[in-house]
Amino acid sequence: MTIIIISSNIAVVYDAYQYYKQKPFFERHRDYYYTQLDYKITDNNSSSDNTLEKSASVQYKFYKQFYDKFNATLLADISNLLHYPGILANSNAFHYLSSQITELRDKPLKKEIYFIVPVKMKDNPHLIEQLKGHTQFYEGEEQKYDYGVLYYNEKTSLISIDENALYGSQLVHNPIIIYHNISPEQLKKEQEANVISKLTYVHDIMYKISDKEFNTFVKNNHLTNGIVSKTNVMEKFEHNWKLIKRILIMNFIFSILVLLLEGMIIHTIIKLEYEVNAIEHALKKVFGYSLFQKNRKMILITFVTSLLSIITAATCAIVLNLGSIGYMIAGGIIILILELLLISFNIRRVENAKIQTILKGGNI
Repeated sequence: MTIIIISSNIAVVYDAYQYYKQKPFFERHRDYYYTQLDYKITDNNSSSDNTLEKSASVQYKFYKQFYDKFNATLLADISNLLHYPGILANSNAFHYLSSQITELRDKPLKKEIYFIVPVKMKDNPHLIEQLKGHTQFYEGEEQKYDYGVLYYNEKTSLISIDENALYGSQLVHNPIIIYHNISPEQLKKEQEANVISKLTYVHDIMYKISDKEFNTFVKNNHLTNGIVSKTNVMEKFEHNWKLIKRILIMNFIFSILVLLLEGMIIHTIIKLEYEVNAIEHALKKVFGYSLFQKNRKMILITFVTSLLSIITAATCAIVLNLGSIGYMIAGGIIILILELLLISFNIRRVENAKIQTILKGGNI
């Protein structure tokens, strides 16, 4: 149980570090906001599907109208759709993407949509057709695009934004990127298609908003009584970071208490073992048995139960789709080594105290 708790806490520390690494990105976008522009379901309009479609339509209308003026920046997480780390990005995210991927700086981008793919996936014969299908999921089969493919070599970690993620954003490693290179003018001319599917990312778009024009849009589109909000991206990051710090503090205190309890239990068990089987241990000491030979049962039980705990923790992480599984396993191995060292220390300490007393004819 100790290993499960401590290794899980190590994974939490790693995830917190990964989240903190996003801070420079959000500091550079501290003037940007996420938006929500949704109509309420009323008694007069009981169809939730119709309301969802209207909400998606007005949110996408806002995106097209202010794409250029508010520098609407899209870096939406689409890993669930691709079953692989993935990002849906637009041309306003080019500066950020090109700062992380060298290949984007070297070639002029003339086509409308690019699939930016790690070079290790170049030999996958079905990948590009699958990505075209995913693009049609968002844009509709009616839209016809000129596609291009770029492969990149370097290892990279990119911000992906997802309102449904635990903290709203995360770092994804070596993702596939569906990059929309469509101009603002062309975007405005596009007909709406598959508008409901756009609900998966419209709340993840960042805008450098003008309050006056935002409020005018709300009024003109009869959203005054709707579900309307704008959330500053830096404020959201800082709010989530405060929550993470509280969790880290609680986990640290809890981990210390668990380790202290574990140490007390180990010491008590060893002390009882040398009291109950004092004569046996004294004879083994005299005949030159090694520490492992004298305490084989205790060490093996500790090793096996710890190994099972590590496997259980890793299995839970896989089932729950948690990241940092490797760090969880590494943490479990470190705790196992510390437990074995603690057992060894306590055995020598108790052994020296008890066996000398027995050999001198004292009471156990």
